[in-house]
Amino acid sequence: MGRSGALGTRWRLALIVTSCVVLLLGRSASAVRNEVRSRAPNVIVILADDLGWADLGRRLEPGPETPPNPSPEGGIHRSHRSQTDRVFEPGDFEIADADTGSYAVTPSMDRLFERGIVLTQYLTHPLCSPSRAGLLTGRHYFRVGSGPETGGTLSLAVSNIARDLRRAGYATAAFGKWHNGYPNYPADGNGANVVGRHRTDPGNDNFENYKGIPWGSGVNAYGFDEWQGFYGGATDYFDRYSSWDNDRNWWTNRRYTPNVAGHTVDIVSDAVVDFMIRHRDRPFFCYVAMPAPHEPLHVLRADLEFVSSHFPGAWQKIRGLTSPSTGRRLDQAEELRCGPGEEFDHQVLDPEGENFLRLVHAALVYAMDRAVGDILTAIETLGLSEDTIVWMTSDNGGTEEWNSAPYRSRKSSLYEGGIRVPAVVWWPGTLDALNPAYAVSSHYPHVLQHLDVYPTTMTMAGLTPSTGDLDGRTAFASLLDRTPVYPADETAFISFNREVAVARSEQWKLHYNEAGSMQRIELYDIAADPLERSDVSEEHPQIVQQLVGDLHLFMRDHALSMSYFPPGAPWISDRPSPDGDVLEVYAVQDRRIENGDRDGLYVWFATAGIKDYDEEQLEASDLFSFDIHVAEETSHTSGFFVTPGRGVSPVFRTSSGVTADAELIATHTWPRGRWTRVTVGIGEIAPLSQAVDFIALRSNHRGSYHFFLDNVRVLRADGSTKAVVWEQHSDTVKLRYRFRGVTYSSWEEVSAAKNFPFSTLEIR
Repeated sequence: MGRSGALGTRWRLALIVTSCVVLLLGRSASAVRNEVRSRAPNVIVILADDLGWADLGRRLEPGPETPPNPSPEGGIHRSHRSQTDRVFEPGDFEIADADTGSYAVTPSMDRLFERGIVLTQYLTHPLCSPSRAGLLTGRHYFRVGSGPETGGTLSLAVSNIARDLRRAGYATAAFGKWHNGYPNYPADGNGANVVGRHRTDPGNDNFENYKGIPWGSGVNAYGFDEWQGFYGGATDYFDRYSSWDNDRNWWTNRRYTPNVAGHTVDIVSDAVVDFMIRHRDRPFFCYVAMPAPHEPLHVLRADLEFVSSHFPGAWQKIRGLTSPSTGRRLDQAEELRCGPGEEFDHQVLDPEGENFLRLVHAALVYAMDRAVGDILTAIETLGLSEDTIVWMTSDNGGTEEWNSAPYRSRKSSLYEGGIRVPAVVWWPGTLDALNPAYAVSSHYPHVLQHLDVYPTTMTMAGLTPSTGDLDGRTAFASLLDRTPVYPADETAFISFNREVAVARSEQWKLHYNEAGSMQRIELYDIAADPLERSDVSEEHPQIVQQLVGDLHLFMRDHALSMSYFPPGAPWISDRPSPDGDVLEVYAVQDRRIENGDRDGLYVWFATAGIKDYDEEQLEASDLFSFDIHVAEETSHTSGFFVTPGRGVSPVFRTSSGVTADAELIATHTWPRGRWTRVTVGIGEIAPLSQAVDFIALRSNHRGSYHFFLDNVRVLRADGSTKAVVWEQHSDTVKLRYRFRGVTYSSWEEVSAAKNFPFSTLEIR
């Protein structure tokens, strides 16, 4: 059963007070203080998961610099920007600020942001794993076993902040969410490899790996003396169940410990406070990877009631909501699961997503706020304030526009709503709001990014990173005197997602791809227009040219291969080499396909054979290649190609898959009567154990297809083969069919689908 916020706080504070009494026995407070001050600073990095700007009560919106404007008592706002004092009336459950719809009750985080230096242009990657990898290593995500996408295994060969600080004598710990690799085989023997999901048992004390993923090295191997938390993505906040693993997911060091009790946020904060108490006499580094406010939407009723109590009428409005599955009233339960299909399903109880959903989200944020408050209280009670550096930020932007406001878009996007996140650094007496350089505003207004945390922290501690090969920069001196880390005319930040690349300086930001007719060029004067409302690319072609050049140089220097850029490797040619078996495809399309991405047919015919997530996963430099020959008698000479898949979704579509001659393969016209080699980048889906490959049939016109394929491969940046997809008959898997988002296991099933446009398909 989850512990309420008040009870949990009393328990932790009692532990701190008891420890402090023991600490002070026989010694004066001043002696203890002088002893603590003489040592290297402690470091705590608090990383929220999907925390948006509008999730904080303290207003941090962009604008001209003004003196600090503290939030009202308790840090509570009825919305991110509005000061309107509006109450809920019967039948009226509207929000105070329609632009954000945020209910923010975050007194502890507000206090931290008021006392520290607010980093108003702190930039990160728009997704979880790459962001974490960059923060821990100070290197661009594609260099450390990660990539633009979620997943991957952080390389043990790469230096990181924990390993460097431990080498310098620090006690080190990580708590919460890892998501930069896979668990080690449990040291207590409670692990098993099983052949399928049906062989797993979420109720036993074994962690049963049914996906065939090799066991990882575990978090402790990365330089952490202590570790408690979970691997992968979202888990149940009350029992740590992970649907991805079909098992509970909780580990203590190298042991599998699924039977811990409580709300995950409270378990994490308890572990952090306990670690600080035990290591108060030596420098420590604590990486606090909070699971909140990432889904699932699991909250304590006490937290939801507390948040709702700050908005008159809200609790009265929701307390009587009845579970659509159990018939239980909301105020009769202590643990509330509010996700789709769960007991208090917000999609049923709040189908418009306007109020109950947002209050639940705010309660999850508040649970984390309680945890942050406990950590800050422990620092102060232990007398460690002036000797402890606290960083707090988020791995990426919020999950919705309303909690990423005021910035454009949200998590996964490279607009500011996905990459500009709340961030603060607080080192009382050194970096705080009382620093004379911040007399006008406690905001640091220049670009700082997740890659800078590692080198900056090392400088603060009087240390040097174990390697000079970092992409981040030390920002300590710049933070002290409020000057830029990156010169105004320098491209400071480059990133990629599935759709676009971004190059950003202090003033300018370019969104760009080269996907043929779908080419995208957007330029924003980010200093004057941080909300990215006005594209000024036509007014500043020279700036566009400069940023495009920087982007190309970056990709060339690091051998990156995104599918919306022509692959640039010098070895690429159009010389095919068919040999032995070839794959013949014949199909008849009876109806016009208006939207190939939606209505085309994708036939799963092979797999790349990549199974080892640690050694063989796709990297951001990898490419996809195939040889194709179009028969003379075919009706169609375009609208068909081969594409890898991410999960069951094809990668190459109307806006991606650019060949070496800068044409999209979705619209490319293939020559009749001869073989052609096609090579396309696939870096934006890395890291991935790429196991699904499709033949795409999606012409805009009726007619027949007749073509041959050979040498379908995944290639490394140097042109060598990483994995063979198809080169002989035995590489063909049982055919499956993807049509309008549904996967069918037989031709009979898919051909019976409504509006299916094909009457014939032969693959031999």
